[in-house]
Amino acid sequence: MTRLTRFILSGCWMAIGFLLFHGNGFAQVVPLSEIQNPDPASGTTNGGQVSPPPPSNQTSSGNSRGKDYVLSVVGPNAFIGVVIRSAVDQGRDRPSEWKQGAAGFGRRLANNFGQNAIQQTTTFGLDVAFKLDSRYRKSSKTGFFPRFGDVIVQTFTARTKNGRRVPGFPTVAGAFASGFIPVAAWYPERHGPRDGARIGAVALAGTLGGNFIREFIFRR
Repeated sequence: MTRLTRFILSGCWMAIGFLLFHGNGFAQVVPLSEIQNPDPASGTTNGGQVSPPPPSNQTSSGNSRGKDYVLSVVGPNAFIGVVIRSAVDQGRDRPSEWKQGAAGFGRRLANNFGQNAIQQTTTFGLDVAFKLDSRYRKSSKTGFFPRFGDVIVQTFTARTKNGRRVPGFPTVAGAFASGFIPVAAWYPERHGPRDGARIGAVALAGTLGGNFIREFIFRR
């Protein structure tokens, strides 16, 4: 694949995120605050599920989801994660074609930033398209194992507008897109689909680990 093709592919993917961020569609996602603390004046409950808020609240909902998306790509936690993954890749010399030294670390840093951007953009885009919310929220349960169970459930499911849980294909698709797209676009040519699947599985495991940290280490 030529450098021009790689540039176009990466640019188009980031453009998708830009369009989704500024489009009307992502105002459909329900913010976590409305699911955690439903306002009786803005919706009713039905079997423990919160009914969708009125249209007047949709703009703030979209702003909340869009802000979380931007932070997941360029926020401080995202930056720390990218640096840590790059340091691990540098220590393991992966890919070996990128060599060591400052230049090698810079390439790995750019690679991991791109992988994270692809993962978050894919997840966010599918959330918007299917009116889902794949973000993690703290468990209301007590005890390690019930809370850890919520970590697993929330990693592999998403919420609908009324709070119902459905299979979390946006998260899974985002993880594996972050593996297959870089392998096809800018990784050394010896890498193939198997490497893309491996990278995607690692990204999905990283999402699970990140949710574990959010649950047991972060206060909120």
